[in-house]
Amino acid sequence: MSKYRHISAVRQINDMACWAASLKWWYKAAMSINASQTKLWDRYKARATQQGGMPDADMKYLINENGMYLHEFPNATSFTYDKVRDLLMCGPIYTAFTELGTNKRHVNVIYEISGDASWADVRAMEPQHRAHTGADWTGKHISRGLADYNSVGAVWAGVHRNNYYDWVSCFGEL
Repeated sequence: MSKYRHISAVRQINDMACWAASLKWWYKAAMSINASQTKLWDRYKARATQQGGMPDADMKYLINENGMYLHEFPNATSFTYDKVRDLLMCGPIYTAFTELGTNKRHVNVIYEISGDASWADVRAMEPQHRAHTGADWTGKHISRGLADYNSVGAVWAGVHRNNYYDWVSCFGEL
């Protein structure tokens, strides 16, 4: 999993492009494709709200449309250490979640988990990092508690579709 740390983080191109920046990074990490964030934004911006955020139904569409198998966690608390660990066997997880404290939807790509069921930390690519208030977005690899992802709302998680099907055919359902 540590191989993903060497893939440069992607900054989002505007305040609401976390989904596009994360998709660009996911393509690079999961499929070695260097996608254009601007082209991804242009392709899907009609599905975004006027503020640029992605409604849940459209986020699910985006995940399915881009070669991912969608795992829905309508209750965020069911996005557990065990589920994340198992999903990571299929590669990085494109993760749409509700931010703790703001109740806004956001997207990161989780690529590593440590700890156990009682306390877990994840490593993720965060496109919405800033060096300081008012600075441009830089994107960054971060470490944070799994509770930041699974405490409120719902979680939509996408993993590489072919890797998922290969896993299921060998070992059974995750």
